[in-house]
Amino acid sequence: MLPNQRLSASPVAAPYLIPDDTDPAELIDYEYGGIAIRDPSQGLRVQVWTFGYDGANVTAHSPATGTITLFPKASVTHLSGAFDQNMNPVVAFVAGGTPSLWWFDTLSLSQVFTDFPGISTPRVTMDDKRSTQTRTNANDVIFAYLRGESLYFRAQRDRYGIEYHLSDGINANYRFAQMGMNSVNRVQFKFEPLT
Repeated sequence: MLPNQRLSASPVAAPYLIPDDTDPAELIDYEYGGIAIRDPSQGLRVQVWTFGYDGANVTAHSPATGTITLFPKASVTHLSGAFDQNMNPVVAFVAGGTPSLWWFDTLSLSQVFTDFPGISTPRVTMDDKRSTQTRTNANDVIFAYLRGESLYFRAQRDRYGIEYHLSDGINANYRFAQMGMNSVNRVQFKFEPLT
């Protein structure tokens, strides 16, 4: 969880950890995860998973499982993937111009879709995948995005129902390119010039 739901007073920039050090594409994202979906028995840093889109389905692939279809969806133009503490997949995506989140709802005990109109470039990550953080319930899936020139996030522990403001004045000539843990164990947000 981001302490006090805010950015550090002074940036603590450092290289991203693997696989967050690989720039994601609009339809490909990488995330460390466990041995299988819904199987956290070996922890959350067993293997690198690749989230992708095959033109009709959002998928997840790992060396141990091969490619798994997560859900069918038409017209996906952007996606970002992660796993929660129980290795349930979480996917932020844009389909047909509508930003949405696909996540495991502990009340219904099922994967659900929630739309978030008015935002752009939605991204998700498990903020800290170390087993010590999972055992103490100190980690969280972070769902971050832009609304206009401002950066916001929502957290799994709030069932993504509370919006937290992080920063204003994001230059319109930059895009929200990446998010993940860096080598000094801080969640880091990366912005790049539009090409």
